[in-house]
Parts: sequence; C-alpha cells; structure tokens
Amino acid sequence: MNTDLTAWPELTALTRPWTRWWWLGSAVDKANLTRLLEVYHKAGLGGVEITCIYSAKGQEHRNIQYMSSDWLEMVKHAIVEAERLGMKVDLPPGSGWRMGGGFITDDIAAAKLSNTKADATSNYIAQNKLSGELVKRAGPGGTGKAFNPYSKASFQAVANHFTPAFKGLGLRAQFHDSWEYESSSCSNLFGRFQEKRGYDLNDYLKELAGDSDQELSARVRYDLQITLSEMALYDFIIPWSEWCHKLGHLSRNQAHGTPGNLLDFYAAADIPETEVCWGIKVETPLLSKFASSAAHVAGKPLASSETGTWLSEHFHETLASVKLLVDNLFVSGINHHVYHGTAYSPIDVEWPGWLFYASSQLNPLNTIWHDFGKLNEYVTRCQSILQSGEHDNDLLVYFPIHDVLHDPKRPIAALFGIEGDWLKNLEAAKTFKKLWERGYSFDYVSDLQITEIKLKDRMLITHGATYRAIIVPPCQFMPVDTLELLVGFSKQ
Repeated sequence: MNTDLTAWPELTALTRPWTRWWWLGSAVDKANLTRLLEVYHKAGLGGVEITCIYSAKGQEHRNIQYMSSDWLEMVKHAIVEAERLGMKVDLPPGSGWRMGGGFITDDIAAAKLSNTKADATSNYIAQNKLSGELVKRAGPGGTGKAFNPYSKASFQAVANHFTPAFKGLGLRAQFHDSWEYESSSCSNLFGRFQEKRGYDLNDYLKELAGDSDQELSARVRYDLQITLSEMALYDFIIPWSEWCHKLGHLSRNQAHGTPGNLLDFYAAADIPETEVCWGIKVETPLLSKFASSAAHVAGKPLASSETGTWLSEHFHETLASVKLLVDNLFVSGINHHVYHGTAYSPIDVEWPGWLFYASSQLNPLNTIWHDFGKLNEYVTRCQSILQSGEHDNDLLVYFPIHDVLHDPKRPIAALFGIEGDWLKNLEAAKTFKKLWERGYSFDYVSDLQITEIKLKDRMLITHGATYRAIIVPPCQFMPVDTLELLVGFSKQ
C-alpha cells in the first residue's frame, strides 16, 4: 500500500475536507446522487463517507435493502460520479454502528464474561454468555447481531460476507467507527488466555471476581485486560486492515473506545481518526493527539477527525464554532477533516429535509451552506500545507496505560472513551497538560512503539519521525521490557 502522498492521484480530494453522508434507509436514486455530489463539490468538499442507517419516517416506500443488487448499483453510481468530480468515497463494512448483521450466528456473536458465585462454598463459575448486542441504528437489510471483536472466526465471517460486494469497488478506504462494542469475552477466551499468560484463569475465578487478596486480584484482572486488548488488536483490527489492503482499500479507524492501548489501535490503520463531540473541552487536544501521535510515530501521512459531532442542536451550529473546532484539531496534529455530517435528502422533500439526530447539519438546506464554501477554502489551504509537510514534534511522552489497567475496580474490557473521563483520573495526565500549556510539542508513544525505536546520533528514530527525548511521566506500572529499553536509551 503506497502511503506517499505525492504518489496519490486523489491529492486534491484529500486536501479538501470530507463529510459523512447519511443514507437514511439507503433511499437514494441516481439523479439525486449526481445532483448532491455536484453541490458538495461546488461547496469545496473532497469526498464522502457513505453511512447507511435507519429510514426517514414516512418514507419507507423509498428504501433500498442494504447489500442488495440495487443498493450496490447506487454505491457504484456514487463512486463513478465522485470520480468524475475529482472526489473520493469511503464506506464502512456494515450498516449503522458495530460490524455485524443477519449473517452473525450465536457461536460468533458478541458475548460477555459471567463470573458468579455458585453457592455458599464460595465456588465460582465463569461462563461465556451472549451479550445480546445488535447493530445500532442499522438500515433495512443491515440489522442483526453484533460481531465479536475478540474472535478470529467472527471477523472472518465479516470478511467473507462483505468481500463479494466490496471486491473491485473503487473505494478510497473502508471505515470503522468508534469502538462501541460491549463484549468482554468469546467462546475460546480461556484457552487464548492460557496461551498468552501461561496459566489457567479457571484457577483464579475468585480473584477475577475481586473477592480475594486485592493485589492478587488486581494482577489477575490486569492479565485479562491485557489479553483482551491483544486479541482485539491482533485478531480484529490488524486483520481488518490487511483485508482492506487485499481489496485495494485503505483502512480508516476510530480507535477511541477500545479496551486497550489507543496508540496501537490507531497506528494499525492507514488513517487514524479521532472525534470531537459537542465542542472543545480542556481535554480535547490531549485526546485528539492520540490519533495524530499514532500517525506521526508510525509514519502514516494522514490523521483524520470526525469533526463537529452534534456541536449544537439542529440548525443552531455556526460556521464560527466549526472553525474554532477545526483550528483546535489542526494544532493537535489533525490534517484531514471529515465533517459530521451531511444527510442525503431528495429534491422533492420539503425543508428541513431528511436529518440525522446527532449531526451538525452541514447540508444544502441549512442557511450556513451559503458561506460553507469559504470555510472549506480555509480548511483546504491549511490541509494542503499540513499534508505536504512533516510534523516537528521534539518529544515523545510515554503513555502509562498499565496504571489504568491495574486498577482492580476497573470493569473488565472497560472502554477508553473519547469523552476522556479515564484521562482525568490518570496522574500522568498532569504532565501531558503541563507540556501542552507550556508550548512543548510532543507525541504519545506506547510500549509496543518503543520496541521499534532506533537510536542514531543521540536522536530517537521511529518509522515516521525523529525525536530528541522520551519523557516518562509519573507512573506506577511498566513492563520490564519497556523499562530495559528506556534504561538502554538513557545510557546511550
């Protein structure tokens, strides 16, 4: 996969901002697809991410079944028309949120670990139970059970289901939305745990339940947290990205929400993507930098953002508020904006047209569209510079994820959500914030990424950049391998 920006023919499409394009009920037709793409292009958009969701109320008669031959014909038409205009198209493998659908059977569906006391003798029983998760807000034809992100077999079912339709489809990238899975187990969890950790988790069910010695319980629960993180990364995210490449697509991933190290999950994709909900908070740049840091350290040319998620109530958002958010993300290292978002709406539908409930309404029926092109010109100029240059961050800052995962009160497979509540309670976050406020340029670095650093002329060399030093913030837990590498760097 060529990640040299100068070699990508869609450079103009990349430098322009994109938008998420809601297809409500997939109720689209060729005439409106062409009309709207021309309107979007004229306003300065460079591409669209098609996301198929539930129907517009009262318009069910227009619906097209997701993954049907008619649906695929509409997607192909959109791609051809986008190409004609110098635009590109992304598409997630699934309708709504969470991969899955009617093809997911119980044996590979989302599941949770149940560890309960069996009787008064304090014996515990651990079971893998179906979580009951469904694809969220799916469109007609896309409903069904959520797949299991810890199961190789479950992901293979996803790949098998979508490959016939996606093969040869001229997408720029496949897109995976933020981690909104509730799973914490899979059918072979205990076997995989023993492979990775070297002992039988069945011997420590009391400790797993937190009903034993606190230190031992914390260690057992930590081992399970790490195991699930590794399974999600190596059995799902990395194979998904490899599958994208086999089909000729890039992979674009929102890693936030994962139960493991955000940096590794972001870096596993060609385009790491962050998200900002409701507007700018104190933690916003510190959270956004996880995606851009992963891109910089791993040598990925693009770091994107789902920009403007529900900035305000419908038609109350302003271009000024969008620009403020865009600028905040630019200085956080983001160089590829994907607005959230724009709902497809047929020309015969009265104002305000079809809408999505959680979206900033960046569509032609909003009065701000008249000046939307001016904002897009500004974003394009900034992105042209940021994408053609290289970042100049001096410092790497170690992200001590093990401090979080060692917390015995942390639920198993708890998510590192984009809201950042977990960051507020992390002692190291004080260091992140102090560096940011004092104007130091830095990227986060994970344990896995540290193993790949080379030292040359007293400089730290990663896949994509050169740094002067690694800062280790206050932390209590660190893998021995990481500590040895850091000591080795220090001695040199």
